[in-house]
Amino acid sequence: MKPYQKLVRRWRADGLAIAAGVSEEGLRRFEKKYGITLSSVPEFREYLLSLDGMAQIGGQDCDEKGFAFWPLSRIKSVAEECSESKVETPRLDDIGNYFAFADYMQWSWAYAICVAPNQLGGILQFGTHSPRIVADSFSQFVDAYLADSEQLYLPQGSSVEARLSKS
Repeated sequence: MKPYQKLVRRWRADGLAIAAGVSEEGLRRFEKKYGITLSSVPEFREYLLSLDGMAQIGGQDCDEKGFAFWPLSRIKSVAEECSESKVETPRLDDIGNYFAFADYMQWSWAYAICVAPNQLGGILQFGTHSPRIVADSFSQFVDAYLADSEQLYLPQGSSVEARLSKS
């Protein structure tokens, strides 16, 4: 089963509205705006054409655990997202190849996909003390999300986790 199909099944089971996918033209405009091509991450491209993230209506824009998959209109480069969210941009040589597409708990942190050719679409968790790769592909990320895998959360002893436990 394709990643977007797995998401549709889960979101329907959770009672969430399913957002229609974006058009080819909309995707081309996005690619042109950023000077990229999403053909290097075909599963992610297919996901956007099939689902435009979570429905952006009250109570439907995140799941019960607090994960929000964004519509294409909100997806942007990590640098742009960090600037708007007032968090430090990760200091990675290839950070310009990453595009933020989801967040956790109303932006406690976010996730970005690498769109560089031949990189398999690795998923970066950022907005935390130590940004890190949490999945090697969009498909692997979706599987971890569906399994509620610990790999998508902060590692034990992280500064944000320590700060939250003291609250």
